[in-house]
Amino acid sequence: MGYHLYRGEHGPDSINWSLPIGIASSGVAEVPTYEGLPWTPGKAYWLGLRAVSDAEVEEEGTRCICRVVIAADGSIVGPPPVAAAAGAVTVLAGGYLRAEVTLGGWENDPEAVAAASLRLAEVPAAGAAAIDWDEEALATLTVHAGVVRYRALLGPWADGTVRLAARTYAADGTAGPVLLLPPAVADATGPAAVAWLDAQEVTA
Repeated sequence: MGYHLYRGEHGPDSINWSLPIGIASSGVAEVPTYEGLPWTPGKAYWLGLRAVSDAEVEEEGTRCICRVVIAADGSIVGPPPVAAAAGAVTVLAGGYLRAEVTLGGWENDPEAVAAASLRLAEVPAAGAAAIDWDEEALATLTVHAGVVRYRALLGPWADGTVRLAARTYAADGTAGPVLLLPPAVADATGPAAVAWLDAQEVTA
């Protein structure tokens, strides 16, 4: 028993089921291994797998399909997390900003996995591509199952325009796309933002 591996480059429908790019034998509870396959760094591929009997009869009714992304260094990139889909920024007193980010649904990318964290960072003058998300994140929020909206209090800043960006991360560290939030003008001249409120009964 073995498995035939097929490949496409433009979605599941592009898989060429008439031309296997790899053949591997496998016994019960064994994982087939393919080596020396032709990959192009920086590209995404769709792979299809079909079982084949010892008599070379391929089972056409059952197949497995997945997407594989090859990084620039030739390594395999894990599936992306559910992305940050929308964002808003509220200007608060004291130079603070409140960022609100909504995560996209699974229907946006059927290959996406659950996000483990959400990071927020300030966009430098060089643009979002220059952000070091490991060193320059202003906040890292834990993503919980079933929760799609997240808020973070950021700052303070001096007066001026602030541009923020958000990005989700999967548990294995794979990053989602960068979401640019609307620019906001920080106001440092107002009173400090209220952090908490405590009420007590006072007897005259």
